[in-house]
Amino acid sequence: MLCGVCHEKESKYTCPKCECRYCSLTCFKDDKHKEMDNRAIEKHPIKEDTSEDKSKEVKTEDIQDPMLAKLMQSSEFQEYIASPVLQFHILTVLEIINNISLTNEYSKDGLEN
Repeated sequence: MLCGVCHEKESKYTCPKCECRYCSLTCFKDDKHKEMDNRAIEKHPIKEDTSEDKSKEVKTEDIQDPMLAKLMQSSEFQEYIASPVLQFHILTVLEIINNISLTNEYSKDGLEN
């Protein structure tokens, strides 16, 4: 596959944000690629905190695993989980895990995801 930025060399890498294929760091830092990143971010905006989101928060009293409850109470963890970059990567990993064509696995119910 050719580079999606310069269209000259064979692409070796894929951008995690916009999934554009590129051949080098020069192409990755190119203005054309930055525009692709911006368009990808506009397509899939990360939700900002709203009052509705607060009502959906999990209360630590409802969590049965004490280690998970302790983690949820950690201010450092709350800061990490609020990061848009981390949210993006978590969503990407979840999409990969749940994509049957990539994992060739079935869900616990025995059904395709």
